[in-house]
Amino acid sequence: MPRDLIISFEAISYDLLAPGQKHELIVEKLQSLGAWVRLNPHLWYVRSEYTAEQAAALLWDEMDDNDQLFVTEMSQAAWRNLGPDVESFVFGHAEAARA
Repeated sequence: MPRDLIISFEAISYDLLAPGQKHELIVEKLQSLGAWVRLNPHLWYVRSEYTAEQAAALLWDEMDDNDQLFVTEMSQAAWRNLGPDVESFVFGHAEAARA
């Protein structure tokens, strides 16, 4: 039985608080969620087939109990001074989702 395809746009922010954390592993997990653009060192904008809860669960599996994680599904975005790559990503993927 085919499942309904859900495309969501998510803002994901995290902070790994303990020394010696493996940031590369979290980055790899984030990138596996779907098309992405990094807005700043710990804030990502992701076009994904996962809900916010599913994405958070997948990321949290690799994190420690004292780390911090925030995932939200977005319906609108506004920004200033984040560069042409961010604008191109957001507009390009928004158009693809409407098609």
